[in-house]
Amino acid sequence: MAKVERDLTIGFQSLSLYGSYYNSLLQGLCEEARQQKINLILFPGRCSPYLARYEYQNTLIYNFMTKENLDGLIVTPGSMIDLIGFQKTMDFYGGIKDLPLLCLNIGLPESTMIGINNQSGFRELMAHLFDVHAFRKPAFINGPMENSEAQQRFNVFRKSLEERSIPYLEDLRVFGNFTFESGVSAVKELLDNRRGSDCDVVIASNDSMALGAIEELSRRGIKVPEDMAVTGFDNLNEGFTSIPSLTTVAQPLREQAHQAVKTLVSLIKGEAMNQSMMFETHMVIRKSCGCMGFENNGEPEKKSNESVFLVNKHQTRKLNCKAFQARATAIGNNRESELLTRSCCALFDTHIKSGLKNTLAFLKDFNRLCMDFFAIDRGMEIIELFLSSIETALKDLFISDSDSSQIHYALQGAHKLLIEYRDAKQANQMLQNEQILYRLRFLIRDSSAFLSFDQFLDTFFSAVASIGIDRFLIILFNEPIFHKDETKMKHPVKMEILSSHFSDTKPSANIVFDYPMMVPPEFMKNDSGIIYIATALFFREEQYGYILMEYKKISYEIYEILATQISTTYKRLLMMQEISNSEQKLRRALDELQSYTHHLQHISEMDELTALYNRRGFLTLAASALELAEKESKSCILFFFDLDGLKEINDNYGHEEGDYALKTAASILRSSFRSSDIIGRLGGDEFVVFSPTVDSRYINAVIERFQKKTVLVNKEINKAFKIFMSYGWSVSNNHDKSDINLMLQTADAMLYNNKKNRKKH
Repeated sequence: MAKVERDLTIGFQSLSLYGSYYNSLLQGLCEEARQQKINLILFPGRCSPYLARYEYQNTLIYNFMTKENLDGLIVTPGSMIDLIGFQKTMDFYGGIKDLPLLCLNIGLPESTMIGINNQSGFRELMAHLFDVHAFRKPAFINGPMENSEAQQRFNVFRKSLEERSIPYLEDLRVFGNFTFESGVSAVKELLDNRRGSDCDVVIASNDSMALGAIEELSRRGIKVPEDMAVTGFDNLNEGFTSIPSLTTVAQPLREQAHQAVKTLVSLIKGEAMNQSMMFETHMVIRKSCGCMGFENNGEPEKKSNESVFLVNKHQTRKLNCKAFQARATAIGNNRESELLTRSCCALFDTHIKSGLKNTLAFLKDFNRLCMDFFAIDRGMEIIELFLSSIETALKDLFISDSDSSQIHYALQGAHKLLIEYRDAKQANQMLQNEQILYRLRFLIRDSSAFLSFDQFLDTFFSAVASIGIDRFLIILFNEPIFHKDETKMKHPVKMEILSSHFSDTKPSANIVFDYPMMVPPEFMKNDSGIIYIATALFFREEQYGYILMEYKKISYEIYEILATQISTTYKRLLMMQEISNSEQKLRRALDELQSYTHHLQHISEMDELTALYNRRGFLTLAASALELAEKESKSCILFFFDLDGLKEINDNYGHEEGDYALKTAASILRSSFRSSDIIGRLGGDEFVVFSPTVDSRYINAVIERFQKKTVLVNKEINKAFKIFMSYGWSVSNNHDKSDINLMLQTADAMLYNNKKNRKKH
């Protein structure tokens, strides 16, 4: 068979795809990849160690960033440097061999970089804060020390202070890691020790930290911007929709992404390219600095008793269309955005340039503009920029008091309309996400009921198709791989396409291929312009494989939900298979339990939370084991345990922590008793253990082991609460017939007395 050559395929590596920062980058990457008719694979693989437990398992997909699967790779080193430091990041990227690398914003040795000019827009923002608003005691939330972009922004801040002879106060500088949470922590650090109680503006190195700062200031009753102004950097969608809207610095993310794909393709073709390329940034004035939100470059809101514009009536009103178009392109660089930009200029020519003779007609046309372009991505931001550009065009012209009031009224009305459409768009996006989750509810609800993976996949096909994902491949390793954090993962030998689906082909399966190939080349042939997102399939420390899904403009969380559902269902079915295998071994070894094991085949209900036997399973197994022991004239012991303080844990820390306490208690019991002992959860906080064919000497040994394990686990989990269990037991009579329910009652009575006596002391 002739070798199949895949189409040109590039990759994009990042720690995650959450948030509007990555949304803007992805839009540019996807648009240009489709325009170039090349395939794009997204690798949102986290790092090791990561912030959340087991999230490091996502790094699996990085193993496939090789020449066998890609022709080139776009990488984002900055976010990894923020989490694991510069040297570990350099070591990671140094392991990517024989692939042209293109870096965004932070360069790597012997690679091409496309970055932004952090200084231009930030310098413009500093001038606005210090010259227009006259702030004189600024606090600064710095990004990570090892992040070069964070350092550049801080240097601009220091230089701006020096140029204006404003004192720099080191006490008003705090550090974050570019996350929302670190912005919250920074404000706490500033205010809890009174260091920043009298500062007048908080300047954050990015929008996420700025929004976290606003959140914490609001929680403390400090109004933004009335009591303290806040600014950011990035121009994320969240800043546009926050209250108050965030004054920030915009970077042309989509334009940067477009250029990244073009440059990488040129590098792949062997064309000579510049070592680096920089894009300019610019200030975006909204309300969090104290402005009304219309201004673009200059003045805070005028007092109501002043003329809004000072001006010469004979001057020609002009909108700087070139500057407006450049900034609009930085927000949205596609055909719809270009059409919106031209429509804005036409609206200016029709109404503002001619003197705004009819305010109502202007507002009607403005409303139509918002309505027509409501659906396009970031359209509301372009319209907001249009309003601020009108303000800039008119601020140096002389207008009579009557004209001034009319224009001011028109702009206020337009701004109110913009807010209404912005809120409607946000609500519409929430509704779309709710609809997607509504369509996925049956998949999530019924996953625990499937008895085979094929049954699950039939439902999975329908679920992903209902939300618009037409193409996906599920690839499993020949056997699961055990992988602990910060250890080198063992590579799989063989991989199998367990299931695939394409809208124009029949599902395929059982295609086996070798590592490190990510997918057989025939699946990447004649699919030019397809974007896939790669997601690892794992459960705790076990790696099962990965899934490739076609990337559509839906929330990244949905892709992770789907991958998690596949992983947990696969794990449950593996556990069911292990249980089935154990049953077969037990059937062969214990002929006298043949009737019991036949019944066990029909017991599939386990306690979902703890994975122990439920009441039915426990009573059935314990009764049969007791009957067998009595035939051999051997005694048995039934232990009854009660998790102390579960209600207080639920009330004080939430039901998730209560569930965690129950699962931890189950783990303690597993490790304290023999593998042949039968462990169950009767319900609520009650656990039982049946130890067959032992005498009373077993009690002291197992209780001592149980107590030591409890102490050890409490140290390991390091929770605000402690895991304690009260206990009692009952020993069967090896001469007379015993009853499992009577043993339960006896053990429960002892447990109650033990707990009562302990409370007295």
